[in-house]
Amino acid sequence: MPSTTVHLPSPLLRALDTLAARKKASRNRLVVEACERLVQENLGEWPAGFLEGAHLSAKERRELKAAGEALDRAIRRTRRNRRRAPFGDARR
Repeated sequence: MPSTTVHLPSPLLRALDTLAARKKASRNRLVVEACERLVQENLGEWPAGFLEGAHLSAKERRELKAAGEALDRAIRRTRRNRRRAPFGDARR
């Protein structure tokens, strides 16, 4: 398994060691778990520049624009029609 060096402030390292002892786990295990949690929590974020569309072809940008406009029209139509629930009858 690859390894890396991480520099932690002394108070944080002491707190980590205390937690490791209390959980009967290694310092390494706690650091790996914390890193895994951080990565998992950030999976839904868009990569920088993704929404700018530079990675899309001209055809893909046109198709995406058309789909967005169609979605906008559908939402606006539903908002104007107050006689029925926007997502159908929820009581069914």
